[in-house]
Amino acid sequence: MQIGDKIRNARKRAGFTQKELAAKVNVTTRCIQYYEANIRKPQSTEIIIKLAAALNEEVNYFLSEQELAIMRENEMFIGEAESKYGKTGKAQANHIIESAQALFAGGELAEEDKEAFFRAITEIYFDSKKNSQQK
Repeated sequence: MQIGDKIRNARKRAGFTQKELAAKVNVTTRCIQYYEANIRKPQSTEIIIKLAAALNEEVNYFLSEQELAIMRENEMFIGEAESKYGKTGKAQANHIIESAQALFAGGELAEEDKEAFFRAITEIYFDSKKNSQQK
């Protein structure tokens, strides 16, 4: 079951409309519709935590500990890239993550291997930025 299915099932169990859930989580109704249709996934741990609280579910109902850890690492990578290189760095970091996620879409790669890959890509990104500034 995908995360959108879990959100929809939990919302229905809680007796909320999409509009009511959106208001509780502070996102748009369209955002909840995209989540439930599995068109988009929540992009931050903050949203996952708000969804869990609003729907009276454990965070682990939506994501495993490992998935949550990867999401937090991605957020830290994006934040660090933004603080060091501004909006351009943030956009580049987002692009790297989105490209890597697309690479693994539907694959059977273990979560540990995905985590190691993201760590390696993060290091490569910052090393290349550092090297280009030294030239």
